[in-house]
Amino acid sequence: MKSKKKSNIAAVIKTRPEVIYLILSILCSTAIVLIFKLFQQWKVHTFQAIVFNYVTCVICGWAALGRFPIEEGFWQTVWFPWALFLGFVFITGFNIVALTVQKFNVTMATVMQKMSLLLTVVFAFVFYQESFNVLKAAGVVTAVAAILLVNLSAKGKLFEWNISPRYWLFLPILTWLVSATIEIVFLHLEKQTGASSDIGFVSFLFGTAAVLGGIPLLIGYIRGRFKFDWKSLGAGVFLGIPNFGSIYFLLKSLGIGLDGSVVFPINNVSIIALSSLAALLFFREKLNRYNIIGVLVAIFSILLIALS
Repeated sequence: MKSKKKSNIAAVIKTRPEVIYLILSILCSTAIVLIFKLFQQWKVHTFQAIVFNYVTCVICGWAALGRFPIEEGFWQTVWFPWALFLGFVFITGFNIVALTVQKFNVTMATVMQKMSLLLTVVFAFVFYQESFNVLKAAGVVTAVAAILLVNLSAKGKLFEWNISPRYWLFLPILTWLVSATIEIVFLHLEKQTGASSDIGFVSFLFGTAAVLGGIPLLIGYIRGRFKFDWKSLGAGVFLGIPNFGSIYFLLKSLGIGLDGSVVFPINNVSIIALSSLAALLFFREKLNRYNIIGVLVAIFSILLIALS
């Protein structure tokens, strides 16, 4: 009986490898937000760990490609200015997501990240005349409702969280905007150049983020603002492997058969559901009734967009 099950699994892997890649991408993406939560418990210096994480991503890209991913003449490519911009967004955005996880919770960070699809869909419709119908419109409206619900306190008040200082309350919104910016730029580059599906290009983004983060980190070491510790290095490696895998496996699933309109909604829904479940099981995160409804509405909204 066991051998039959094993043969069935092997058959799925052989005939539908894109499905396996998508599952691996979902697991890696879920691991990222959970690792950010662990950073708080381990008392890791988040900025150092994030810089080391991007160095690890470049090494993973090197291993995946079988050659160093940043080639000579990269500054002459059409995507080079965008790569510099995205590298900056990556390093700042990852810090914002980490803070959102630590100041709020895993569910808040995950939902706000994945609701970036709301702005991405509007961008695709306005600038690239992609289809926009009743189902997609309903998905956009329910996505807004999901964002509001997941930010409601138990008393039903928006952004009434016991957060100090109060300016941290802008973190979920920044998480949403940063995630949407990354998706929109990737979409634009894919439409214009096709570069976003290139692992070498993605590795270059990681390398840019590592350099942009490494410069202030090095200055901090020299001036004594930061102290190097092996814990942050190890945490960065621990984060970097699933961070690279989340994008690498996603691109692999897109490159060998699955459509983007199928991949992104399934990817987003699965990460929201899995992250919320993992946060409940491993970190005992408490969600009020509004937050729970918000998670369900978020899943429903993405499904509506997928079905459109």
